[in-house]
Amino acid sequence: MPDSKPARRLLSFALAAAFVGVPGLARAGEEGAQAAPAAVSSSGQSVAPILDDERLLLFEIEAQGAYIESQARISSQIRSLTPTFGPGTHQEETLKTWNVGGGIRVLGPRYGVARPFIQAGGVTPPGVHIFGNNVYGNPATGPTSTATLEYKFNIDAALGIDVSMPLGRSVLSLRPFIGFAWDTYLAKVEYRNALVAGQDADTEDEITVGSMQYGGMVAFQPLDSLPLYVFASGGWRQPVQHDDRHVNDDFEGNTQRATGTYKIEGGGFYRAGIGVRF
Repeated sequence: MPDSKPARRLLSFALAAAFVGVPGLARAGEEGAQAAPAAVSSSGQSVAPILDDERLLLFEIEAQGAYIESQARISSQIRSLTPTFGPGTHQEETLKTWNVGGGIRVLGPRYGVARPFIQAGGVTPPGVHIFGNNVYGNPATGPTSTATLEYKFNIDAALGIDVSMPLGRSVLSLRPFIGFAWDTYLAKVEYRNALVAGQDADTEDEITVGSMQYGGMVAFQPLDSLPLYVFASGGWRQPVQHDDRHVNDDFEGNTQRATGTYKIEGGGFYRAGIGVRF
């Protein structure tokens, strides 16, 4: 029987080489897989997953907190009376509100790195935010009036362009937009006459101001494989509809009717939150 020692040595050498070489090949395969692009275009060039999504429509739902400013000028007066304190009963102030709410966005077909989108949302303050003007008249000698303004809620809709770019495994999106916003306020005028019992009157009315809205948004998705993102946005609202209103008291026996005047002059808005894409 021929000597089998050379054959055993050759087999031992082959097994040793396999045990040494296979881990190295495995590591190389893993590194190659990690370095490989997530997708390849028809031209053979690698593209990021965010730029390879060929769905016609993408949807996003967001939870958001918002800070909204409304620059306003309000005043009150009483018919046929001259204010005891003279002119200057108007008061200008910025009504500042912290709000919570949500929104939805629909992104259209992709054109290169851009997608058009339409969005809508709404917010409302969890607490009451009111400011009022100086008292018109003198409580000690006759009737007085006071106007107040309270922020209720905001609804907005806009059109824009999404431009997304990969940052490693993350995605950064820039989104300028233009749209329309509806801000609703509770306007109230109070009539008081300490000299005549039973002539007090309070009247309130909801007023909705329509504004052009200009702004932009930045969204950051930490992982392109996880459809969650955080965002921040801001802009300006410029009133174009129902921004100058009057509210009269409704006390039928009051011949000296009190009137509140409200002029909304717009303001900035800032939003931040978290969203999910599907």
